[in-house]
Amino acid sequence: MTFKGLYVHIPFCVRKCNYCDFCSYAAKDNEAAFCNYATWLKKELESWNKEDLDSISSVYFGGGTPTLLPLTDLEDIFSYIQKTCGLLPQAEVSMECNPGAINIEDLPKLREMGINRLSIGIESFSAEHLQQMGRIASAEDGPHVVEAARCAGFDNINIDLIYGLPGQTLDEWQEDLRRAIALDVDHISLYGLSLSENTPWGRAVAEGRLILPDEDLFADMMELSLDMIPGAGYHHYEIANFAKSGYECRHNLTYWHREDYLGIGVAAASCYGNIRQTNCRDLDEYQKSLRQKGIPAHEKECLSQEEVINEAMFLGLRLIDGIQISSFNNRFGVDIEKFYQKQLNKLFSFGLLEKNKGYLRLTRKGIPLANEVFREFV
Repeated sequence: MTFKGLYVHIPFCVRKCNYCDFCSYAAKDNEAAFCNYATWLKKELESWNKEDLDSISSVYFGGGTPTLLPLTDLEDIFSYIQKTCGLLPQAEVSMECNPGAINIEDLPKLREMGINRLSIGIESFSAEHLQQMGRIASAEDGPHVVEAARCAGFDNINIDLIYGLPGQTLDEWQEDLRRAIALDVDHISLYGLSLSENTPWGRAVAEGRLILPDEDLFADMMELSLDMIPGAGYHHYEIANFAKSGYECRHNLTYWHREDYLGIGVAAASCYGNIRQTNCRDLDEYQKSLRQKGIPAHEKECLSQEEVINEAMFLGLRLIDGIQISSFNNRFGVDIEKFYQKQLNKLFSFGLLEKNKGYLRLTRKGIPLANEVFREFV
């Protein structure tokens, strides 16, 4: 096997946001792990065969808040990746950061280090919504980080926004979209709020203490996004993602094309061949397993060929261009139109899926109902 992408999970935050179900921990409450995490990541990477890492085309530092780690630790980790892995010459190297939790003075150093794509978690331009979400940033911090990143030499910048927030109106979401477009960044990711009961907001909704926008308003917010962002010159290439030409996120495309990728760090996921595995979420268990076994404790699942094909279907249909039928058939040795004849006929009849120029893809009607479509292939 040859991994195409490398994901590095850095799980530390200043504090947990009210909606967040990602694996993250307050840095101040986990000082020992925070100080030793770079060493643990190198130990985990060392456990893999170098031959499997000799053609890495993308590296993604996610979290958590990766830039909370000292710059020297980030340099240490990335230097080890460069030493251990065969990074391709034009590899995309992304770093997530959060306004209010990044030292602006570190941005030129990150760029000099080799980070060439910055993903900024703005989430909202509303001071009220930011406060309700539990974000530590002010409404001005996001645009300020974008401006500073440009000055630092970053020419590939993404921003994240969330819609469907409690109490959010369509006009407020339109203003967020307008301000995002005005920043003229290279990539925009728009995520509809989805809550787990393990989060403060999830528990509040379950107990009736917090009310989310109804389904119609949520759908209107998505429809507005589908009109405004492409109308401003961005290519809508994946359900939640929009990019200027040539700025599609190559690392995430690895996921959607179901190509092999390795994840290192607490709770990181990997996929190679018919294997899916996930590292443990507990910091103590993670470092203990590394120390005793040389690898982190993890869950490993061997998928059947049918399960692999199902995954490739619903991941590929996240892409707006969809799935090229001939390429899919050759890759998996199936006739996709016969293999899924019942499901496809149903989705065609409902107007959620279409066949166009040799591709299967979601229709405009199907995009907001994508999860309903994907369930047909699970």
